Amino acid sequence: MRHHEGSPLETSNPTRVRTDDVPANLCMTPQHVPHFASDRPNKWFDLCGLRPGGGAISIRHTMVRRNWLFAPFVATAAIFSLLSGSYAVGAAQSTIRADGTFAVGHEPIKVSELPVPPTASSRAVGSCTASTGCVSSVSSGGFLPDNVDVVASFTFSGAPAAPDPRSMYSGSQLALIKTNGTKFPDSDSWLCLTCGMPAANGGGGGGGYAQPFSDGKRILTGGSVLDCSPYPIDSPQCTPDKLHSYPIDSGGGGMKLDPDQVHVGWNSVVIGPGGYNEYALYGRLKFDPTPSPHYDVTNVSILYNPKTTGTGNIRVNPKKPTQLVFDPQAPGAQVGEFKGFNGDGKSVIGVGDVTSGNLDHFATNLLTGKSVRLDADPAYSDPDTSSADGKWTLEMDVRYRNRFLFMAGLPGVPPILDQAGLTGMIAGYNIGSRRLFQPYLTKDSLVGKGKYQGQQINACTTGPCSTLGTGPDSSANSPLWGSMADSAWAPNGTKVVYWQAYAAPGTCGPPYDTMSCPQPSTEPGGRSSRIMLAVLTSRKPQPNPVVKQASNKVPWGTSYPAGSTAPSRSLLPTGTYTLRGLRGSATVKVVDNPTNASLLSSISVSYSNYSQDGKNFINGTQSTTLTGSSNPLDTIQTFHDALKLSGKNTGSDLTSEPGGYTIAPTASLVHRTYEPTGAITTTLNGTVYKQPAPYPMS
Repeated sequence: MRHHEGSPLETSNPTRVRTDDVPANLCMTPQHVPHFASDRPNKWFDLCGLRPGGGAISIRHTMVRRNWLFAPFVATAAIFSLLSGSYAVGAAQSTIRADGTFAVGHEPIKVSELPVPPTASSRAVGSCTASTGCVSSVSSGGFLPDNVDVVASFTFSGAPAAPDPRSMYSGSQLALIKTNGTKFPDSDSWLCLTCGMPAANGGGGGGGYAQPFSDGKRILTGGSVLDCSPYPIDSPQCTPDKLHSYPIDSGGGGMKLDPDQVHVGWNSVVIGPGGYNEYALYGRLKFDPTPSPHYDVTNVSILYNPKTTGTGNIRVNPKKPTQLVFDPQAPGAQVGEFKGFNGDGKSVIGVGDVTSGNLDHFATNLLTGKSVRLDADPAYSDPDTSSADGKWTLEMDVRYRNRFLFMAGLPGVPPILDQAGLTGMIAGYNIGSRRLFQPYLTKDSLVGKGKYQGQQINACTTGPCSTLGTGPDSSANSPLWGSMADSAWAPNGTKVVYWQAYAAPGTCGPPYDTMSCPQPSTEPGGRSSRIMLAVLTSRKPQPNPVVKQASNKVPWGTSYPAGSTAPSRSLLPTGTYTLRGLRGSATVKVVDNPTNASLLSSISVSYSNYSQDGKNFINGTQSTTLTGSSNPLDTIQTFHDALKLSGKNTGSDLTSEPGGYTIAPTASLVHRTYEPTGAITTTLNGTVYKQPAPYPMS
């Protein structure tokens, strides 16, 4: 194992910033997998890449339009405190002194790559001669209750044909990896769990985010539960013939397990009379031994509040129909796309927005619907994973590259245009298939306070970093390795595991950034994926949590029994409205699409000294129009911005004119392209932020 150290990737703010200089990650390939029972009247699909969504896939700078509901605006100091985010760039961990000021520092973190089987030199049958098989790709899941073993997915290649016993090392399989330097009985640091599992037991197979249950006997993976009862998964008695894979007959792929061990959450897309929508769902796992053993998901709720009519967190005031209200704390307003659960299982983690173009993560309580903001940087994180004590979050984030400030840099702009199409996510966090995310550790209680930005855990400045690679492009902090979904905390709070993928050919170097990406990587055998372990060396192990079982009911949600019809989300109706801030106001004009109820034709806004916090003031205009086919997947979206910011911060948001800024959402989203016409430029406190360089289909 070769040791690599390096300086952290510094983020600078020169007078002029080109926002396209650095790394990779994310689950962005649309996977349309039918997963609801046939008695459901609408067609539901799993979506691993159509980011938080709902409504039409009309996108601002390449993003699915999230048809989410936010409810009435409550003009209180508490709400405006939520609205005011941090716009500083950096990776410092902060603590609050007794006098209320911030002390900035980093905790010690040791980062290393976990060992895996040899890399396959070829997919040809018999090309692998290793006794433990050869892998072409790897990814990580969660920790077993012992806080030592991590579940991983291995894709084996090159195995000899049967009857050679090594033929079992083939395809996608689940495995365990030791994280403390010890070995399994066969003297390897890894052990394939499902290799050789009889087909009659449900077969083997990895894939999906593998999440062990706290009983140590079961693993939720993909659309099934792997079970070795009555034996622990890591015991010598748990041989492949003792394993059984039980399918989950209802629910959806990409499920996340609630820490209470009985509930799950997932995302689904429904195509029906109301158009194209994405919903977050929540339900209870129930084992059914007949007619063949399987799991059902019962007591299903859609995490959608039917009382919050409208789209996003802006709606028409029912008492004053010419006014809009904006309340990011309305029950269920910040769920958006479901990303997981917080540590105590009482809240779901989802995506929402309180500032235009700036999507953040929120923990929303399942009983009250109230939300707590988990990140406040004008970037994008995906996913966020909560520690077992619910006090810390590990985010995969792109804040170090400043790629989102060209569209999300002005503080205090309400998410009005976002009702027609949300932010340029692909432009910001991807370059084609290359993910740009890196892992950040944040303390939930400090998010949005001062200049707190958390700590990049693989910066390699507060502890040793090592990988299995032999070149600088394989260092632990190399931006050529993008962090993928999902990460996982050890139950005792002292370790985090995550996996990364190497930049593909054609996704780095000019004009995208100043880096080159030698091919293949210098990982063993040129492997393009790796599993990383971060040890928080100063933290004391906490007892594994025992989480109280959550309620089956979500009071603010929508019950969704089998056979029922999914609710339709309404858009802002055609009209002219006033949105009042803490100071000033905005005049909003909305035009619906006459041929498609899931689309808006246009939104325009005129700001007059509008302020959400009494410190930052917005003046000027902005608008968006959607044209093209009535099919929400075939729309073209154009933006015109002429905004000026004054007060605590100064700046502007301007589009090139007269044509404005135009993006083709479908191509951007489905094909991972970014080829806009025109430009958006944001200036904030003297620094100019330009949009990333375009990139064609990869």
